[in-house]
Amino acid sequence: KAAPSRRTSEEAAPEGVPSPLLEAEWDDVPKAYQRRVRKVWKRDSTFQVMNEVVVDRGPSPYLAQIELYGDGTHLTTVEADGLCLATPTGSTAYSLAAGGSLVHPEIPAILVTPICAHTLSFRPMLLPDSMVLRVVLPPDSRDTVWASFDGRHRIELRRGDHIQITASKYPLPTVCASQSQTQDWMSSLSRCLNWNERKRQKQFTAPGAGGLSDDGSDEGVNAADEGSAAEEEEEPEPDA
Repeated sequence: KAAPSRRTSEEAAPEGVPSPLLEAEWDDVPKAYQRRVRKVWKRDSTFQVMNEVVVDRGPSPYLAQIELYGDGTHLTTVEADGLCLATPTGSTAYSLAAGGSLVHPEIPAILVTPICAHTLSFRPMLLPDSMVLRVVLPPDSRDTVWASFDGRHRIELRRGDHIQITASKYPLPTVCASQSQTQDWMSSLSRCLNWNERKRQKQFTAPGAGGLSDDGSDEGVNAADEGSAAEEEEEPEPDA
């Protein structure tokens, strides 16, 4: 569950124009973004998501600078193209494409996956779903950022705005094709993502070592025996 919030000191935006852009600035925003954010969102709006919340730099040429808090503790400063916060169900979606881990549906966790982080040390991590996360755009950020909820309801966050993310009290029930959820999950990974599918490594056999051949038979041993017998038959008799 994600709840965006604005500063109380913000002035109302012109009708039909998402705050905080002025009319002149709004004309400079790409048309694709204008169509997605025509509907002005309200303070303390709440969205239910199944897969992920994504905060990214949008059309800005600068890196997104985002502060991430967990239960009121500052976890890290994100300087990247964006940040993906996903559910275990969403671990096979955008988070996976951004380098996040696969997470079993029964693990109660929130995935934190950076999108093209400008550092070598920022790695994806799992946090308990009991933690209250807060994504804040700091006042000294170079530009605004954009947030989307399961790829929809795309909104702009200004300096000082934040999004609070908590696990929903209403878990989504799922129907498994088999009696085992793990078996059903692994089957879906193999079917949809070709997870860990490769040609099986063959057993190594040295020539003439008497080991098994590639098909698992003792063809190598038989071939060696037949060769020895042929040499004995062809050996000429000694002169009288």
